[in-house]
Amino acid sequence: MRVTHRMMTEGIKDTLVRRSSRLEDAHRRMSEVKRIFKPSDDPGALSRLLSLRSLLRETEDRRFQTRAALSVLAMADSALSEACEVMHKASDIAVTSGGTLNEEDLKNSLALQVKELIDQLNMTAATRYDDLYLFCQDANTKGAAGIFGFGMTKDGIFAPALAALEALYNELSAGRQASDGTIEALQEGLRNILAFRTQAGARTNRLEALEMRLITLEEDLIRRKSVEEEVDIALAMIDLREEEMVYQAALSATARVMQVSLVDYLR
Repeated sequence: MRVTHRMMTEGIKDTLVRRSSRLEDAHRRMSEVKRIFKPSDDPGALSRLLSLRSLLRETEDRRFQTRAALSVLAMADSALSEACEVMHKASDIAVTSGGTLNEEDLKNSLALQVKELIDQLNMTAATRYDDLYLFCQDANTKGAAGIFGFGMTKDGIFAPALAALEALYNELSAGRQASDGTIEALQEGLRNILAFRTQAGARTNRLEALEMRLITLEEDLIRRKSVEEEVDIALAMIDLREEEMVYQAALSATARVMQVSLVDYLR
């Protein structure tokens, strides 16, 4: 087959275009510090990269949910701690009432203090987390704790304590000292609250351990994603310089070939 000057010129121009494209890719990898821009760059690495991105999103979602659950438990622990303080104060008042049988003003004062404690405990039971109650208020109300599967209801936690406080208030208002049954009921209400606080503490420990595992997993996924996606700067620089040299050589060769014309063959 006869190779004409035009065929040579077209072939060199095609080579120049390819070299220009390779140089552009090298520039892009260097500037964006990435090595995969289209599936044909590295199909295997792209598949692994997509899988890693999916796992990373799932891990981030799990971490977000874990942090939200820990936030709910932290607020629950604070509320239960406040409730324990209320019950300790009520127990002190109950013991104090035993020595105030003939002091009417002091008995009334203690009754008023118990009334304040009842109101305070009711406020604690109605603690809100964002737009939700922290603890389930009734069968039709799902508290923030319930969303994360924590079985914390207002009645389950506070009903025994509130009943004991009401009994103490009625006795003091009637001018009587706290009975042994009321004192025991106060202690039982406190033990019930402490039991829920212990459960919250145990779940907090488990979630904190889970969060640490998720952090480790997320860091590993980010590292693996970086290996698949990002370029080695030193190698990218070497590749860029090689492409620049080859491109310059192609330009020089093209310039020399393009200078030859039919007149040169007729001389």
